[in-house]
Amino acid sequence: MKNYIIATEQGQTISPFGRRCENPQILGFGSGNSKEEAIEDFIVHMEDEDFFEIEGWDKDQLIAYQLDDSELN
Repeated sequence: MKNYIIATEQGQTISPFGRRCENPQILGFGSGNSKEEAIEDFIVHMEDEDFFEIEGWDKDQLIAYQLDDSELN
Protein backbone atom coordinates (compact mmCIF):
# COMPACT_ATOMS: atom_id res chain seq x y z
CA MET A 1 0.00 0.00 0.00
CA LYS A 2 1.21 3.52 -0.83
CA ASN A 3 0.99 6.65 1.33
CA TYR A 4 -0.34 10.00 0.14
CA ILE A 5 -0.71 13.57 1.32
CA ILE A 6 -4.31 14.74 0.88
CA ALA A 7 -4.79 18.35 -0.13
CA THR A 8 -7.31 20.73 -1.70
CA GLU A 9 -7.22 24.00 -3.64
CA GLN A 10 -10.03 25.29 -1.42
CA GLY A 11 -9.32 27.72 1.39
CA GLN A 12 -6.37 30.04 1.79
CA THR A 13 -3.05 30.37 3.54
CA ILE A 14 -1.85 33.51 5.25
CA SER A 15 1.89 34.29 5.24
CA PRO A 16 3.70 35.36 8.42
CA PHE A 17 3.36 38.96 7.16
CA GLY A 18 -0.43 38.62 6.78
CA ARG A 19 -0.54 38.24 3.00
CA ARG A 20 -2.79 35.71 1.29
CA CYS A 21 -0.85 32.92 -0.46
CA GLU A 22 -2.27 30.86 -3.29
CA ASN A 23 -1.32 27.26 -2.65
CA PRO A 24 -2.96 23.92 -1.85
CA GLN A 25 -4.15 23.27 1.68
CA ILE A 26 -2.77 20.07 3.20
CA LEU A 27 -5.60 18.35 5.05
CA GLY A 28 -3.99 15.08 6.10
CA PHE A 29 -2.82 11.69 4.91
CA GLY A 30 -4.34 8.62 3.28
CA SER A 31 -3.21 5.15 2.21
CA GLY A 32 -4.17 3.01 -0.76
CA ASN A 33 -3.04 1.31 -3.94
CA SER A 34 -4.07 4.38 -5.95
CA LYS A 35 -4.79 8.08 -5.47
CA GLU A 36 -8.51 7.33 -5.49
CA GLU A 37 -8.15 4.71 -2.74
CA ALA A 38 -6.05 7.08 -0.62
CA ILE A 39 -8.67 9.84 -0.94
CA GLU A 40 -11.42 7.38 0.02
CA ASP A 41 -9.33 6.23 3.01
CA PHE A 42 -8.95 9.84 4.13
CA ILE A 43 -12.67 10.55 3.70
CA VAL A 44 -13.66 7.50 5.75
CA HIS A 45 -11.36 8.45 8.62
CA MET A 46 -12.41 12.10 8.65
CA GLU A 47 -16.18 11.50 8.40
CA ASP A 48 -16.13 10.13 11.95
CA GLU A 49 -15.14 13.59 13.14
CA ASP A 50 -17.68 15.47 10.93
CA PHE A 51 -14.62 17.12 9.34
CA PHE A 52 -16.33 17.93 6.04
CA GLU A 53 -19.58 19.21 7.52
CA ILE A 54 -17.93 21.36 10.21
CA GLU A 55 -15.11 22.84 8.11
CA GLY A 56 -16.85 22.98 4.72
CA TRP A 57 -14.27 21.13 2.60
CA ASP A 58 -15.67 19.61 -0.62
CA LYS A 59 -14.85 15.89 -0.92
CA ASP A 60 -14.85 16.23 -4.73
CA GLN A 61 -12.01 18.78 -4.56
CA LEU A 62 -9.50 16.50 -2.78
CA ILE A 63 -6.09 15.89 -4.39
CA ALA A 64 -3.67 13.07 -3.48
CA TYR A 65 0.11 13.40 -3.79
CA GLN A 66 2.03 10.15 -3.44
CA LEU A 67 4.83 10.13 -0.89
CA ASP A 68 8.18 8.55 -1.72
CA ASP A 69 8.84 5.64 0.66
CA SER A 70 12.17 7.20 1.58
CA GLU A 71 10.28 10.17 3.06
CA LEU A 72 8.58 7.94 5.63
CA ASN A 73 11.69 7.09 7.64
